[in-house]
Amino acid sequence: MKRRSLMISAALCAVLAGTAYAQGLGARLGGWHAPQVQRISGLSVEQQAAFEQLRQRQQAFRVAAHEEVGALLTQAQAELAQPDADLRALNAETSRTLAALAIEANGLRQARLGFYESLDAEQQAQARAFLQQRLSRLQRMHALIGDFLADAQ
Repeated sequence: MKRRSLMISAALCAVLAGTAYAQGLGARLGGWHAPQVQRISGLSVEQQAAFEQLRQRQQAFRVAAHEEVGALLTQAQAELAQPDADLRALNAETSRTLAALAIEANGLRQARLGFYESLDAEQQAQARAFLQQRLSRLQRMHALIGDFLADAQ
């Protein structure tokens, strides 16, 4: 039972970590935090305000998502410790939680795309260069998760 519990928790963590990174979650993983403003030169007052609003929205989402995932993992551990664990119910709850997080993350992604589209060509090039750096980090994280999953077998 411990191995199954570990595998379910590991799979949840891997999926959530990958999704989190792709959606820009996590203080170190998020691509749209305050230092980025300095990387895009010539933002108007309106663009700076829109960016700050996006940043605050994303930070609130990060905190809420972290709390929800933590509660989900705690719930999964408690359920799996029961001899009559209801894996279907656990699966349904996991699916609901991940779907809700994905919907919110998609809304944030759409807002970031709208912000990107408000930039001029030079600013967009700066933003794309920054995103390329983030993709390099994503590739490293993807490799680490792949190694973790291979070791878990």
